Formats: sequence, C-alpha cells, structure tokens
Amino acid sequence: MTIQNSPSPQPPAPSPLRQRTFVGFGFGSIQAGLFLYEAFRSDSFGRLVVAEVAADIVHAVREAGGRFSVNIAHSDRIEMAEVGPLEIEDPESESDRRRLVEAVAGAEEIATAVPSVQFYTSSSPGSIPTPGRRAATQSSHAGAAGNRLCGGKP
Repeated sequence: MTIQNSPSPQPPAPSPLRQRTFVGFGFGSIQAGLFLYEAFRSDSFGRLVVAEVAADIVHAVREAGGRFSVNIAHSDRIEMAEVGPLEIEDPESESDRRRLVEAVAGAEEIATAVPSVQFYTSSSPGSIPTPGRRAATQSSHAGAAGNRLCGGKP
C-alpha cells in the first residue's frame, strides 16, 4: 500500500452557502476525520470552528495555520487530504470561550464528538457553552457522536 499526497479540495468561487458557520466540539478522529472533513469538502461553510480542551492540540493546530491532514484509506492506497483553515478554541480559556459562544450562536450546523454526555451537562469551563447553545437552538442543525452516549452507564 502506498501513501499518496493529494491536493486539498479547493473550493470554487464564493457562494451564499460559504457564509455559513460549522462548529464542532471535540477534535478527535470522529470530529476531524468525518465531521470537519465533510463540512470542508462540502463547500457549504465559509467558517469552520472547533472546540478542543487539550491545550497542546489547540497550540499545534494554530501553529499549522488552522490546518490539519487526514488519511483516507482506499482499497489500493492511502490518500492524505488537508483540511482548513479552521478556528480552534479552548473553552477553558476565557477569550477562546467568548469566541466559541459567538460561533455557536451563529452556527448553522453543530456536531459533537466528545467522550461522554457529561460534556453537555457539566458546569466546568470545558463544557459546551450554555449561552451559545441557547442562541443556536433556534436556527441550527446538530449531530452527535461519542464513545459513551448513555453517560457511561451500560
């Protein structure tokens, strides 16, 4: 099997859809490799925002200019695709959290990929911001994925 670098999908000329905002919570393989990749590839969003509580990951993505790569397995090769730019925010940082609340309030689509439903109900700084959630419920579509959707109970 070979690894093949493929050019990043290049969006066509700006369209009204490109004014839309996509917000993701969690920056693991599900969010990065599925939700964010597809949001980018769809050319339906002009703004990609993701919340991540691991400060080292936030720093690394910012250092890379808000871009990251995903590997896509095909039967005969592995394709590398670049995604971005995106805004990555650490909800434990007050300034990042303010930007995240604003992004959630204006998002047309929101996808979560966090380890547990406790991220939705927790009052910790890393939880999903309530003010943005309230504003977003009127005009947003939400999708969810996680490892423990039943709150850790079997």
